[in-house]
Amino acid sequence: MGPRTQKAYSQAAANYDAEPNSVLFTETEIVLAMLELRRDDRLLDAACGTGKYVQAGLRAGADCAGLDFSDEMLARAAAKCPGARFTRHDLMALPLPFADGVFTKIVLAHALWHVGAIDKLFADFARLLAPGGRLAVSVTHPGASFKSFEYRAEDLPGGEEIDLSAERHRYNQAEIETAAMAAGLRPILAETIPVDERLRPVLTPAAYERVKGTPLILALRFDKP
Repeated sequence: MGPRTQKAYSQAAANYDAEPNSVLFTETEIVLAMLELRRDDRLLDAACGTGKYVQAGLRAGADCAGLDFSDEMLARAAAKCPGARFTRHDLMALPLPFADGVFTKIVLAHALWHVGAIDKLFADFARLLAPGGRLAVSVTHPGASFKSFEYRAEDLPGGEEIDLSAERHRYNQAEIETAAMAAGLRPILAETIPVDERLRPVLTPAAYERVKGTPLILALRFDKP
C-alpha cells in the first residue's frame, strides 16, 4: 500500500469501530450470509482492519486468521479476537504468506480499491482456497454518490484529513468478475446495497433525502470448484 494509505489507516485505528461509517456497517449482514461461516471453516480475513469478520468467524466456531498491513489495526483486532492468528503483511505483496488450499473461506472487505493488479490477487486467493472454498468481496459501488454525502458534525472522524484519491481504484462488477473467473473462481452472487434508513442518523437530513435509494456497496460471492 502507498504511504498515504498506510498513514490514513494507522490514524483511523483508534476510532475505526466507533465511527458510524456507512461503508462499514451496512454490508455486514449480507457479507456474512454470503460466507455462511461454520464450525469447521478455516477463515482468512484479508485486510482485516480491527477484525470484524474474524470476530464473526470465532463466534461461529471457525478457525480464523487475519491479515493487515497496519500495526495499529492489528493490535486492536488481536485484543478483540483472542484465539485468532494475525499476520502483518501488505495485500499487494504477493504471494500472501499462507500455504496452498489452507482456507475454506476468504473475505476481502473494502480493500480492493487499494489494489492495482486485482487479477494477481484473485489468482492468489484461488491458490489459498481449498476445493469447494468460497470468497466474499465487498467494494464501494462504482455508482456511489459520495460527493452528495454530508455527515452530521458529530459523526465526522477526527485526525488529519488525508486525500487517498491517487491511491484508489474503483472497480465495477464486470472487472471484478473477469479477474475472479480468470483465476478459476465461479461467480455465484452479486448484491447491491443501497443507502437506506440505517444511514439517516449518520447523514444530514438534506443529504439523506438526496442519496436515499442510491447504490452504496457491491458485495460478491465466488466459489472455487
